[in-house]
Amino acid sequence: VGSGWLELWLIKTTQRFSLRSADCVVAVAEGLADQLVDLYGIDRRRIVVIPNGTDPDLLQPGEEAESQRSLGMEPGPIVGFLGSCYPYHDIDTLITAAPAILEGCPNARFLIVGDGYMRASWMERTEREGLAAHFVFTGQTPYEEIARHINAFTVGIALFAQESHQKMNRSPMKLYDYMACGRPTIATDLIGL
Repeated sequence: VGSGWLELWLIKTTQRFSLRSADCVVAVAEGLADQLVDLYGIDRRRIVVIPNGTDPDLLQPGEEAESQRSLGMEPGPIVGFLGSCYPYHDIDTLITAAPAILEGCPNARFLIVGDGYMRASWMERTEREGLAAHFVFTGQTPYEEIARHINAFTVGIALFAQESHQKMNRSPMKLYDYMACGRPTIATDLIGL
């Protein structure tokens, strides 16, 4: 997105050369390994699949209200997301659902932890739709601080746009991170989730 055809061609050509030259390529899911074969013509026997995991020493359950206060937030229900702000993370669906959630739980807030080119668009949309007071976008957060953010969540979400991931088998780290912190999670019904 935002790149010209020459830049995109150069990126893809460089990736193809690097991946075909590697002795071994590690993918985090079978679907990603298949995609590497399809896109770059890599011999499937040179791809090893090692699913994502999490750091249980860093990510442990914590007290929700205390975590919220440590972030400068009043205690209360928080729907949280941790990850990159790209279209395949379907925060648009969360924004669409927010009015119904707020109708049933007027003091709910939505904490979006991460950065990427969609963050500004999502922030603008919440502003336009009168939801900005309920949404907090942190931007990029150091890895060492994510346990505090996750522990502030009442529920963690892992939403993925259906059309971009229908056939992909994913291994999203956020699910493991949420579970390591003992947080209930809502995820899109896709392979790998």
